[in-house]
Parts: sequence; structure tokens; C-alpha cells
Amino acid sequence: MRRKDREIADFDAIVDIIRRCEVCRVAFFDDEYPYIVPMNYGVKADDGKISLFFHCAKQGKKLDLLAKNNKVCFEVDCDRMLVFKDKNVACSYGYAYTSVVGEGVMSVLPEESKLEGLAAIMEKFGVTDYEFDKTRVEQVNVLRLDVLHVSGKSRPLPTKSQP
Repeated sequence: MRRKDREIADFDAIVDIIRRCEVCRVAFFDDEYPYIVPMNYGVKADDGKISLFFHCAKQGKKLDLLAKNNKVCFEVDCDRMLVFKDKNVACSYGYAYTSVVGEGVMSVLPEESKLEGLAAIMEKFGVTDYEFDKTRVEQVNVLRLDVLHVSGKSRPLPTKSQP
């Protein structure tokens, strides 16, 4: 990482960022250009490993691309705000943010494992009192992204004493 002063290397801090963000952008390999999709997600972090869970239709471009190559990358970001020194001077603007970027292997969960992923998604969005409708569960695929490499980066909002 070029800006070491903005790097977030602590595993727990990275997991916290992933939990706080709302949308995960997943990039798949396509023939000529990458194919990126914003998705809602759930998170599991155990023993230094992170898994992200997504739900999708039973067919479509994501699944077609995944069948060809299950290596993907992802990005989440939050805490975004425009920061400027002088509103009337071009190029005096910057952006505060917190983000995580990673790579991993994505798989379609077998039917018997889908509830684990769906429960992680429900938990991520603070829903704790629910029942799964068997018919709806059967109508979706659940994807699990096992994260192999991850890095975090942050440019916090300046304090009052900073420009």
C-alpha cells in the first residue's frame, strides 16, 4: 500500500469495517471486462478467517461467470464525506472514507448449508426475530466468499485543528 499512514492492518478492525458497511461490490471475471455487482451481504469471522454470504437468483450472469472462474474480488466502503480546505479553490477538495478490499474464492452453498448464509445476512442487518419460509429458501442460491487476502484503508475526517 502506497499510503502506509492510511493502512488498516488489524484483523478485528477490518472485520468491524466490513460489518459496518452496507453494500459489498463483487467483481467477477468476464471475457473482456470485469463484471461488478453491488450486493447485500452477511459476515462470519472466525479464527482469522472471513467469509461473506450473498443471496441471488438460481440463474443469471453472476452464476454463469462463477462457473467459469470462482476467483473474485470485493470492496466495501463507509464513513464517506467530502472534505475541503477552501470551497472556492479547485483541487483543494478531498474525501474522508474507510474501505476494505479483498480477494477470495466464491462458491454456491449446497441446499443443506443455505440457512447458515441467510442467517448471517439477517444478522448483519440487525434482524433477530424471524423464520425462514422453506419455499423462498428453495428459490434462491446462497453464495459464500472465502476471503484469502484483505486490506483496509482509511482517511478519517480532519479534526478541528487540521485544515
